[in-house]
Amino acid sequence: MFFAMSVGFIGCGDQAVDEDRIEVALPEVRWTLQTTWSQGWLLHEMAEDFSKRVSDMSGGNFIIDVQSAGAIVGGLEVMDVADSGAIDAYHAWPGYWMSKHPSAPLFASIPLHLEPLVHTTWLYN
Repeated sequence: MFFAMSVGFIGCGDQAVDEDRIEVALPEVRWTLQTTWSQGWLLHEMAEDFSKRVSDMSGGNFIIDVQSAGAIVGGLEVMDVADSGAIDAYHAWPGYWMSKHPSAPLFASIPLHLEPLVHTTWLYN
């Protein structure tokens, strides 16, 4: 058994790694995201933090330009504008879209006062 383990590990020592071979060129992507929140609100800052994390993880190749409510369109118009392609994404509360889809309230809060795990189980069953 010792012989099989030693044979299995042959060639697993220190080997120089060619850094150029590992690096992969990622395409540059720029998105515009509008929130339904005013500048300075915690929810808007959460979208800005998300944008920064995406940029950091992509090495600066994926930039999300976060705009506050009213910068491009009114806060409650972001879903329609994203659907038309004028902006790439939006950050909002699903309850705003009750008139667009009858299931929106199910994702806007936790119905029946369920705890998060029970709510997820209820949602998928």
